[in-house]
Amino acid sequence: MSVEAATYVADLQPVNPPSTDPRAQGDDHLRLIKQVLQNTFQGASRAWQVPGTLTVSTNTALTKANGESMVYCSTGVGAVTLTLPSLTAADAGWKIRFCKTSSDTNPMFIAPPSGTLNSGGITGLSKARRCIPGVQIIAFWDGPR
Repeated sequence: MSVEAATYVADLQPVNPPSTDPRAQGDDHLRLIKQVLQNTFQGASRAWQVPGTLTVSTNTALTKANGESMVYCSTGVGAVTLTLPSLTAADAGWKIRFCKTSSDTNPMFIAPPSGTLNSGGITGLSKARRCIPGVQIIAFWDGPR
């Protein structure tokens, strides 16, 4: 059998190559897989985080691995502080989304691991306060300054 045709990961057939294929075609299959991955993840120069979800109702220290996730935060029992992870210049482009899920008046705070952050055009904040339920907030890291 000849090497299958594929452009993106979804085009790859799980049953290929069959065990009857000549071993000499193995390098062709490897080249195809490499090309498909490069087509699918264009410009990837670092690990890509798979988006996930996280539900919290207490103070939480987020990790680099939480990047690209949605954090659902309930403040029903009181204010909740979500501390961002320590990141480096190589992590520029890291982002995370937040949404307050409870309709109480308790705030959700987003805090840096150290120093200050910028929010809504205001610089030098020790933390950002968010109180409106159901509104998505995005925090992103554009590198050290």
